[in-house]
Formats: sequence, structure tokens, C-alpha cells
Amino acid sequence: MFSNFGCSNQEEVTETPEKTEVEMKEAAEGWVKGTVTNDYANEGCDFLIQLDVTDASLGLIHPSVLDKKFQKNGMRVKFQFQRTRMPQPDECNQGILVILNAIEKI
Repeated sequence: MFSNFGCSNQEEVTETPEKTEVEMKEAAEGWVKGTVTNDYANEGCDFLIQLDVTDASLGLIHPSVLDKKFQKNGMRVKFQFQRTRMPQPDECNQGILVILNAIEKI
């Protein structure tokens, strides 16, 4: 006799967690989340921020100034920004050039 104890043919269902009150408040205040990356260094870009999938309408953010304490590949951050009319630097054509109004490590 064979037993199927511990076996299941049912697929595991995962639910997408709802945003917490804090996340909803931060989103309303213009905070977005992303990951600092230097994956584009060979294209002349020092550090960019790759937005999370949920905030990926802009994709890559190119901060006009990024404090050295945030210049760590893979660092998770949340930040507020504004677009700028400054010209894109000649050495880096990736991302949307922005001014960071606030940034925090998460």
C-alpha cells in the first residue's frame, strides 16, 4: 500500500499583501522605493536607482547628486524627488535626471 502523506497536487496560492497604512501614507507623500545600482558604470553612470516594479513607471532614476553614504550597489532606499530641466550629463545617458528632495535607507 502506498500513502500520499505529505504530498499534494494542489498548487500553493500566494496572495499579494496589501499595502500597510505607512506605505500608503508614504506613497501619498511622494515616497518611492528602489535599489541603488552601479550596473551602468561602463556607460559612464556612477550610481542610479532602479525603481521597484510597483513604482517602475519611470524605471531608472539618475540623481543629480547622491550622497556617498548611499553609493552602495544593492542598497535599498526610499526617496522623494523632483524632475529637473538640467541637461543629462554627456557621460551618462541612462535614467531620468532628478533632484532628490529626501532619501533614506530601508
